[in-house]
Amino acid sequence: MSERPGPPHFADSRAILIGTGTYRDTGLSRLPAALNSLRALGRTLTDPKLCGWPEDRVTVIEDAADMPALVQTLRLLARDTRGVLLLYYVGHGLVRPRGQLCLTLAHTSPEHADVTGLDFEKIREAFLDSPAKVKAVVLDCCFAGRAIEALAGEAAQAAATDILGTYILTASDRTAHVVPLAEQADRTTSFTGTLVDLVRSGLPEGPEWLTLDALYPYLRDELIRRGLPVPNRQGTDTAGRFAFTRNPAHRPAPALASRLARALAVALAECAEAGPADTGQLAEATGHSPEQVEAYLAGRTIAPSTFLDGFAAHLSRLGRPPAPSRLRELHDLRAAELRDSPDPADQVVYLREVTEELRRAIDALTAERDEADRVRADEQERARLEAERLAEQLAAEQERSRRLQAESAEKGRQLTAAAGLNRALEAELAHVREQAELITRELLVLRRQVEHLLDPPDSPGPADAVPAVVTAAVTTAASAGGARAVTDRIPSPPAGTPPPRRTAPPAPRRPRRHGSRFDWRNVLSPARVVAQVLLVLTGLATVALGFSWYVDAYDDTVAYRSAPVCGAPATAPGTGCTTQETGRVTGKKTDQSSDSTSYDVTVSREAAPTATYSVTEELYDSVENGTNVDLTLWKGRVVQVSHQGHRSAVVSALWLTSLKLALLVGLGTVVSVHGLLGRRLESWVIPLAVLPFLVFLTFIGSVILLGAQWPFAVTLAIPVIAWLVLTAIATVMSWEG
Repeated sequence: MSERPGPPHFADSRAILIGTGTYRDTGLSRLPAALNSLRALGRTLTDPKLCGWPEDRVTVIEDAADMPALVQTLRLLARDTRGVLLLYYVGHGLVRPRGQLCLTLAHTSPEHADVTGLDFEKIREAFLDSPAKVKAVVLDCCFAGRAIEALAGEAAQAAATDILGTYILTASDRTAHVVPLAEQADRTTSFTGTLVDLVRSGLPEGPEWLTLDALYPYLRDELIRRGLPVPNRQGTDTAGRFAFTRNPAHRPAPALASRLARALAVALAECAEAGPADTGQLAEATGHSPEQVEAYLAGRTIAPSTFLDGFAAHLSRLGRPPAPSRLRELHDLRAAELRDSPDPADQVVYLREVTEELRRAIDALTAERDEADRVRADEQERARLEAERLAEQLAAEQERSRRLQAESAEKGRQLTAAAGLNRALEAELAHVREQAELITRELLVLRRQVEHLLDPPDSPGPADAVPAVVTAAVTTAASAGGARAVTDRIPSPPAGTPPPRRTAPPAPRRPRRHGSRFDWRNVLSPARVVAQVLLVLTGLATVALGFSWYVDAYDDTVAYRSAPVCGAPATAPGTGCTTQETGRVTGKKTDQSSDSTSYDVTVSREAAPTATYSVTEELYDSVENGTNVDLTLWKGRVVQVSHQGHRSAVVSALWLTSLKLALLVGLGTVVSVHGLLGRRLESWVIPLAVLPFLVFLTFIGSVILLGAQWPFAVTLAIPVIAWLVLTAIATVMSWEG
């Protein structure tokens, strides 16, 4: 069970207050607020109405310059202290390369902090050698949280013994807060000022004497409420319970017990049969001291809400859990007493609790509204996506309908044309049928006439004379083109002439087909033109591929200079951007060759392996092992290393990309020239002679342009113009050759 905080005894205690506000090194800014904080805390400690320290037990050290003398003083004072050893520091805090906390003095140099500043390890050693029962450290500086790690071993050791142990209270784990220099003349630091104000105002609900553990929650809440850095603490179970200051807001007990106290007494009496329920057990169960529990049960102090919840949990462990309505009644009685209390501090607590309850209700309603908005947004997004899908489907169906309508119209036109052709064919067929019937009738008439001529009843002349005449007439008529002409040309046989004998007409001779001679020159000429066009296109495509690699190489090595930073408001979606990262230098090396010197630094990163980069001499000289440097990443690759205004670009080897570009441009140019000249270029002698020269110039030019890191327009215009000029020269030379 915890020991009750009471009036402290300072006969064998010591408070050491150290503050630094003036610095000789220009790298550390002045801190008048630090000295104001040092004096304010000193007045608070020696105030008999508050902490009550005798002035001879408080050692104040302002703007200490001699570090060895200060360490010697700390060790001597710590060894002579057996009661409470309190150390307070206010000033600049530095972090050494290995993460150690260093407290600055008047002559501290940031570059040599290990020998000119007060390393916290020395304070830790002095605390380990001290026989004090309570060792308390209060640090108001940047990176003060690192001192907690340094004292972790001492806190663990104290927890295993019967001494009170070590307690440490820090202003911030990172950068502490202080007003601007122009406003520090009569101001304290934010952390110390808040702590002093809290000690002077007191805690209305607190006991007569306040501990550091009792002050810390209110100190933390007030700093968070003001938007200041969050403090931190660590200690053993009892180190933070020594009486640090008297509580100015403590009130004497009221004469009569309140309704809340009577309700607590009734609830405690109801569970008396289940087992002992003394105030000691209730104090352990609720986390309050026995004196505070007695004050709550007697009605001298209004119990906090945390005590009521712990009280209900204690009754539940005894087997008599209070009904929810009873617990709600206890909270209502407490709220009514706070509201009706004549003490403004109680009313302030009541208003704070009401405000907090309203804030929680508002937060709950806000969360419900946000959830409803999120659900509505999700539903709207799903509806939008479904509408887009239906719109796309409708557009596809409309396109399909238009395509089907077009196909239907085309088929209708084809059917209409086919119907017109069919009608024309039917009319032509009817005409042909009429002509065929007419020819058939005429042939019948002709046959009868021929038969009459060949077989006359009385032959007036030779029998073969008439057939010969008739055959000649028929042949002549047939060659004239029609049965009607035959009928007109055949003379009428004389009366009584017998019909001629029928003889088969001679078979018509089939006309002889004469084939035309095939001329291959008409085929070779277009094929040659097509081949030349293909050669030209192939060459230009090869050159274009080479220049595309050239553009990609520029984008990988130079384009990051004009790219925006990722996450900036001006960054458009899909735009290439750079990212910033911090690395730590773990090694340095110089490489001396015959004509130059290279400077290499090895940098470790959190999310990537350690790598070595070649940097400029200025950047190399500005960093040391353990120095943090800024890294600029472009497409996942480190392209720039910078530190304190020095920047060095990290350029990859470009000779392989330049060699590919040179080969592609050279081969493409030769093929294009050969395709342009056609028959004029009878061999590949001149193009092959020009090829090495063109490849060499392209290789050297691309290495120089990509390494120069000029703007993209200049870097691309120079090789394109040079290629056009060299291609024209090669074409003229090949044409004349």
